[in-house]
Amino acid sequence: MHSTTLRAGALAAALCLSCVLLTACGGGGGGGGSASSSGGSVATGTPSGGGAPSPAAPSTSALSLQVTGLGAGQSVTLGGGSSPTTLSQNGTARLQVLASNALSITQQPSGQTCELELPGVGGTVAGGTYPSLTVATSLALSQIGQATVTVDCSVYPALSPTLPQVGPSANAGLQGGNPLVMPNPILTPVFFSNDPAVAQTQETSFLQQLVASSLWSTLAQYGVGGATVSAPILLTTPIGSSFQHSTTDNLLSSQAASWEGGVLDSRHFFVFFLPNGTALDLPGAAAYHTGVYVGVNQTLVPYAVVPLPSNAWNQIATQHEVMEGVADPNGYQGYAQVQGSANALWAPVINGSNGTEIGDMCEMYTTSETDLPQYIVQPIWSNLAAASFQNPCVPPAQATGSALFGAVPAASSLTTLTGAQGSFSGVLVKAGASVTIPLQVFSTSPSVGAITLGAGISKVYTSSATSDSLGWSFHFDRQGINGDTINLTITAPADAGPGAYVVDLIAADNQGKVRFWPLAVSTSMNYS
Repeated sequence: MHSTTLRAGALAAALCLSCVLLTACGGGGGGGGSASSSGGSVATGTPSGGGAPSPAAPSTSALSLQVTGLGAGQSVTLGGGSSPTTLSQNGTARLQVLASNALSITQQPSGQTCELELPGVGGTVAGGTYPSLTVATSLALSQIGQATVTVDCSVYPALSPTLPQVGPSANAGLQGGNPLVMPNPILTPVFFSNDPAVAQTQETSFLQQLVASSLWSTLAQYGVGGATVSAPILLTTPIGSSFQHSTTDNLLSSQAASWEGGVLDSRHFFVFFLPNGTALDLPGAAAYHTGVYVGVNQTLVPYAVVPLPSNAWNQIATQHEVMEGVADPNGYQGYAQVQGSANALWAPVINGSNGTEIGDMCEMYTTSETDLPQYIVQPIWSNLAAASFQNPCVPPAQATGSALFGAVPAASSLTTLTGAQGSFSGVLVKAGASVTIPLQVFSTSPSVGAITLGAGISKVYTSSATSDSLGWSFHFDRQGINGDTINLTITAPADAGPGAYVVDLIAADNQGKVRFWPLAVSTSMNYS
């Protein structure tokens, strides 16, 4: 956090304070002379003129206090009773306080929540957990020592950029206007004869636990309700070292009606498990989900194809395809992609491809912090959380935390770029030139601390042979914290073509946790 150091005299005059107390104030010392709090001063030493000596003054302790985040006309009050201390300016001070007392926030700016922060200290004191102690939590001075206490009244986040929403593909041709989902799916595992028996048991058990978990309830916002798992289907034929996509379509066209009890009803979601090591005929795909229309009525039969995991505890692929599949059973009319032209920006930043379904959007994270503790799974994108600027990948993984942070361009530095992928706001940089733009730093929690930024091109949309990611450079002038402005200088190579370049803005917090944000750059307002 940034602060401004005030001269001792100016601080005393401006803030009318000399100590932070709950009951009384010790005199003199550390910070340049003595003064009194609003509750009056306390004399120390032996009075002149004889008489009995005064009682010894209570033991005092020097406290370094830093105030940050106060706006014009705002103040925060510490302590209570007859000796509160009101701080009305940002800055630092060395204060004398009673060692037996505690420091607490009793009043704060309207509409804000100030925090007491003691960086670098672990443990729990008086109901709050370091390093972030929320309002009304007392900080025991005996445990502060020589550390600097920060009274942080900053607004978190300083801004709330718009997060994308996932919905149907463009021109999906929805019937009734609603995305196509499976309200109460029946998951049916399908095993080939060379799938090991123990794996068959493990995968069926995982599906049963998945549909009963709180992770599954994430799908309720999309219209997917409770699910059941039917008895597995055991095929008598083995699968070789490679698997053809047409195999499942042919099987379902001929067998789905009997597998569904004689009536096709689009309620069953079939999960085909392949022996570990079987190669798919879809380049770059480790697993997938889709649907096939069968019968005279062309009834949709959705399914997923998933290789058996090499370790039973790693169920990311199964969970990913099943949860995406029931929320997007035919691959385009459900929750299939980021809405609008923003899809062209988020897809390459998220996973380097065009996939932006609810599993794709969070596939860079893994978690075991669910009621499936024996498995490794992944969070799922939540439109509701995104709309309220909360971590949209739920449940948040411990390794990545729940805080959102990053840096986005100021709107005044953006222009409209138009081309085959649609129109979106981006930065115009002429070939061979440099442009410096301000980035506004945000975080939803003070625990994020200083943010370090990096950037690289993750996708180029172009029909030009000269448009590629080579030769571009990105320079940030410094780190930043919530509310700061950082300058980013973008330099285009002299031979840069007229394509649209998707820049991956990568933000890392003080613990190495990472967040991503897309930025469009082009050498032409009409990219091609």
